[in-house]
Amino acid sequence: MFGEKKKKGKKRKLAMKLFLIIMFLLIYNIPQVYAGVGVTHYDYFAIYMIYFFLILPILLVITIAVEYKIIRLFF
Repeated sequence: MFGEKKKKGKKRKLAMKLFLIIMFLLIYNIPQVYAGVGVTHYDYFAIYMIYFFLILPILLVITIAVEYKIIRLFF
């Protein structure tokens, strides 16, 4: 029983690390990507709102699915 619990914890940590890395990369790249298009810094708020309401939930769903072995993309 204890071995299974440890394995589950490792997978959860891995999923959280993956999620945090993806989140960080997206947050870090959004202003640079849109600065190339010619978006002013006043529009960053709108871009971040779009990101938090569209991309973040999708990432959360993917990480939860991976965590509970619904889809096995990364494991």
